[in-house]
Amino acid sequence: MVVRRKIVHLLKIVLAGKSCFKKCQIPLSLGRAVSKFENDNPMNKLKLLTFLFLATFLASCGEGYEKVDNKWAWVLKSEAGEHIRKMNTDMPTFEILKDKKYAKDKENVFWEGVVIDFADPVTFEVISDGYSKDYKHVFLDNDIVIFANPNKFKILEWPFSIDDKFIFNGNLPITSKNIDEFVATKLTGNKTSSTKSSFIQRNTDFAWLDTLKVKGIIYNDDSEGQTSNEKFKGIRKIE
Repeated sequence: MVVRRKIVHLLKIVLAGKSCFKKCQIPLSLGRAVSKFENDNPMNKLKLLTFLFLATFLASCGEGYEKVDNKWAWVLKSEAGEHIRKMNTDMPTFEILKDKKYAKDKENVFWEGVVIDFADPVTFEVISDGYSKDYKHVFLDNDIVIFANPNKFKILEWPFSIDDKFIFNGNLPITSKNIDEFVATKLTGNKTSSTKSSFIQRNTDFAWLDTLKVKGIIYNDDSEGQTSNEKFKGIRKIE
């Protein structure tokens, strides 16, 4: 009975770790697992105990909005420990959105605990894949997709998206005469985030960004695309 109680306790801990354990998608019946443990040979018992140890470890990881000292924060838990991103929120109006990376109150919209500059909480909505919008802007993570029209914006495959005037690589606009013809010809999952100042230092032809109230640049410099008479590599039109 002592062994049974210990196994039940371990399994409850594992099953309680929803944020990471769900990602594992390992079906587990509490009663069946305990009965199997009691009747199995030593090798299978060792395997189950190893699984329980690993699953309990995984259950300790995760991320999300939590109250810390009675104030909302974005909390990241991993094997390295716990990282807390403190937030200034209006407590009575704060709400976590369906996409759990996002939250809002009467004044601000948040992505992973960071304020999305210029986002309107009343008209804000999550699109998908890190993109969101309000009545005036499109956002990628917590940065504005520069010049994007929220009423015409369409996600293609990362890093590309389009509206009625531009092709976008991440949150950077690229001009094209044939936007409707654009197709991606090479895609990679790379995603680079940079401060605006650092990005301009490495890409001086984007010095015009300094005239805009944009803090961060998100892009992929490996992907390629084309129209009938244009070719694009990364964040530039090459012909």
